[in-house]
Amino acid sequence: MERYGCRILGAGWPPVTAEQHLIDTFAAANEFVSTLADRLYRTIMPVTEDSVITAYSDDITFWGSHPDLGGVPHALWNIAALQAAEWARKETGITCELDVRKPLV
Repeated sequence: MERYGCRILGAGWPPVTAEQHLIDTFAAANEFVSTLADRLYRTIMPVTEDSVITAYSDDITFWGSHPDLGGVPHALWNIAALQAAEWARKETGITCELDVRKPLV
């Protein structure tokens, strides 16, 4: 099979356990949230008393506002928004308001 560009999994590869898959998945999600939080932080800086970060109550509303992130759960955005707001608060002493968007449906 390898001559056709395919490789049979398990042939010469260490087996992947469910536990390892979960570890890898959570690591990837954590890295994504950190990258998104950094993006949000750079967007809201410099923070003022009127700064607002939008949070979302459902995936459909989130995807409607951010089509480039379609398929990404809104919860990851909300975690990133909280992280960005916390970084801004620590740096400036100003607390950003979180505005939760109502569901579209």
